Order: sequence, then structure tokens, then C-alpha cells
Amino acid sequence: MDLKALLQPDGRPLKLLVYAVAYAMVGCSGFLVVAVKFQDYIWGLEASAFSAISALAIVAFAHVLERSRLRSHPAVAIAIAVIFGCFAVTLLDLYLIEHVLGIEPYPGKTWLYRVSMVRGPLLWWALGAAAWYFLKRSELHAAEVSRAEIAAEQLRASTAEARLQALQAQVEPHFLFNTLAHVKWLYRRDADNGRRMLDRLVDYLHGALPQMRQSTTTLEQELQLAQAYLDIQQLRIGGRLAFSIEVPREIAQLRFPTGLGLANVRARLAALFGAGARLVIEPNMPHGVVAAIEIPR
Repeated sequence: MDLKALLQPDGRPLKLLVYAVAYAMVGCSGFLVVAVKFQDYIWGLEASAFSAISALAIVAFAHVLERSRLRSHPAVAIAIAVIFGCFAVTLLDLYLIEHVLGIEPYPGKTWLYRVSMVRGPLLWWALGAAAWYFLKRSELHAAEVSRAEIAAEQLRASTAEARLQALQAQVEPHFLFNTLAHVKWLYRRDADNGRRMLDRLVDYLHGALPQMRQSTTTLEQELQLAQAYLDIQQLRIGGRLAFSIEVPREIAQLRFPTGLGLANVRARLAALFGAGARLVIEPNMPHGVVAAIEIPR
């Protein structure tokens, strides 16, 4: 945090000045109450003017220091501005009262004693400046934490997407080469089945290629790929594979990873939903198998 951030909150230079004058009026409120009670309005006016000028002087000194090397040391700069501002206004106040108005506010007291009256304003403004400094510092820290959390979330999202794309890249070439090799083998022995398998491969690629750059798809889209994939496998192994796909309409458009390969499915579930998602495989008595995907709501 630099000095400019303290002097121009939210990029508005006058905002701090308004706050400083308001704080000054709070500081002299006790004097104003006494002045009104005893109807000494001149004293009340002098106290108000002294407080307001103190605010202006401190802010002015801080802006001067903002152009110096101290701008990168805001705590030191604010402390110096408070000290110089309070002493400057106290000396000006004493000069005006004693030499311009001809009033002796502290009869019989030395000049050093009269100047020591600065300790009240100095303490008041030191407390106010410290509170302002730590308030803005905490706001800046909170903003940095928020930015760091957003950056971490974006990193996690991009990491998960990269992992999903990497997993897809592991599956697609292996499946494609195996299927093409089988199509070549079928064309030599059974041209009709070879053409059917090639048609199913085209169907699969037609659905898969647009999704290659996506990290997620809907359940309906994934099951369309599964349909094409299972058609291909059915042509390979014949009557040993029988399947049906039934999808309730209310979940067809949900974001849902299925994919190919058990390890791939589990990895995609973990990347998208965390530890709360899992793939469960159980025997289906008297024959077959049941694969269930569970995801957190």
C-alpha cells in the first residue's frame, strides 16, 4: 500500500478531506458545547477554525509528501504530516491570538509552555491517522485475499479442464485406431459388417469431434456417444452384447461425465464434482452388471 491509496480512497481526492474536516469537528465538539453554554461564540468559532485548518494542513502536508520518496512508506509519511500539521497550526493560532488580536491566552507562561498545547491536537490526530491507516490497510488486504481466492478458483477450474482434455486425449486415439483396424479386418472378410461399423464410427466421430474442446457435456450428449460406441462394440462381439439406453427427460440436460474407460470416468467425476462423486459397479443377478454414477446435488 502506498501513500496515494490513503490520500485518494476510491480514486477520489476530496473524499479524505471531507472525512478529515468531519473528524476535526468531532474533536472540537466539546469546546463548542462549552462555548454555546457560556455564549462565548468567538471562542467557539476560533476552536472550530483551528480544528478545520488543522485538517487542511495535515492533508496538505500529506499530499506534499506523496510526491517525495516517502510515498512508498505511508505510515511514516502520515506521522510526519500529522506532526508538522499540528505544530504549524498551533504556531499560527498563537501568533494570531497574541500578535494580531492582542490577547494573552496564558498569562505568565513561557513560550515553550504555550507551544506545548499542541499535545491535545497531536494526540487526537495521531489516533485518527492511525485508525485511517489500519482501516485502509485491512481493506487492501481483504481485496488482495479476494483476488487471490478468485485467481485460485480460476486456476482450479483451468486445471480441471486441462485434466479432462488430457484424459479425453488418452482415450480418443486408442479407440480410433482400434476401430479402424477392425474395420480394415472386416472389409477383408465381411464387407457389409465393415460398412456398418464404418457408419457407426462416423456417427461416433460426428458427435465426439465438436466436444473435444469442451470440458463438460450434457448427459444426453454423452449417452449419444455411448450409443454409437456400443453399436461399434456390438458389431465386434455380436450377440454377446445386448443393451438399451433409457434417459428420464428431467436429467437429460444435466452436466454429466460418462466417457470411455472406468479410470477415465472416475477421473472426470473427481475433476468435475470432487470427492462426493463416484462410479459404483455391481453384479446384476442372475447375470450382467450394473454401473451407477452418483454425484452430489
